[in-house]
Amino acid sequence: MTNETVIKAQIYLPKAIYELLKERSKATGSSIALQIRQALAESIKEETASNPLLKFSRKFAKKRSKSFRKNIDEVVYNDTYVP
Repeated sequence: MTNETVIKAQIYLPKAIYELLKERSKATGSSIALQIRQALAESIKEETASNPLLKFSRKFAKKRSKSFRKNIDEVVYNDTYVP
């Protein structure tokens, strides 16, 4: 795991999925928790890439941009805002 802050979360998995993760864990040496984190990260990355509003919200939240309209035009419409 990286040095970033983590939060413990409890989830319920269908038995079939748990068994598949357990088998993969034995085969690859990676923990079930790591497999779940990687799958979630990839899913969020794919969803964000295909949704311009999600892409914008992540960009805006990171930069705390002063020019909201300029950034949303660039991200959503692929166009630069000119007042």
